[in-house]
Amino acid sequence: MLFSGRSTGDRTPNPGYGPGSNGHPVPPLVLLARCRGRGDGMRATWIGSGAALLALAACDVPPEGTTPEDIARFEVAAATIGCDMVTEADYLPVEIQAGMTREQSQDIVGFLLRTDRAVRLEGGGVRITSGPCAPTA
Repeated sequence: MLFSGRSTGDRTPNPGYGPGSNGHPVPPLVLLARCRGRGDGMRATWIGSGAALLALAACDVPPEGTTPEDIARFEVAAATIGCDMVTEADYLPVEIQAGMTREQSQDIVGFLLRTDRAVRLEGGGVRITSGPCAPTA
């Protein structure tokens, strides 16, 4: 059995790894899909090779506590400040317009980065590149 591997010496079994739910070993053709999601760090899940694309598509799920409509409101609010989120002066009006907390807005920015709907700026911060902030050809 695999353990959580925390450096604190924790030897608690990690239910996300090892035998399948029926107690049988995981088949040899198994992929480990990783996706940061819901604002709580890296998650790893064992999946069958046939389900790989479905599991990776789950990375497109909005952060916990938000909906696709929240993402759309955030993108519209970001467009009113020029789409670049760099300083407190950028985040605050977007949060007020979208009706979100700082944690929610940071989770959404992380989600947009993971789903290639935002890019990191060279000098720091991010540029939203989706919704009303999508670049025009």
